[in-house]
Amino acid sequence: ATLTGAMKATVITVAGDVQGNVLDATRVELLASAALVGDVRAATLTVAPGSRLRGRVECGWGEGSAPAVAPASTPAATSKPAAMPARSEVKAEEPVAALDAAS
Repeated sequence: ATLTGAMKATVITVAGDVQGNVLDATRVELLASAALVGDVRAATLTVAPGSRLRGRVECGWGEGSAPAVAPASTPAATSKPAAMPARSEVKAEEPVAALDAAS
């Protein structure tokens, strides 16, 4: 199918040709046969291999779509990542041994 014009819906799945913007959707899915020429603004966007998209994309910025952030009091938020060896400490001939020693 071919559609010319803007779309505004909660969930949009495109399998044909679309010329127009997709506005304020919760989820947009472009199937392998999709060709969309226009801007996309959605909470999530799934693009299948083989689909085509030409335009500007704003994804994940909708209300309620921000990723959850752990509170500062949880161990995951307060623990520090393991220190990586300095570049000069890793020898090219034995990178696995140097990384194993660092962990």
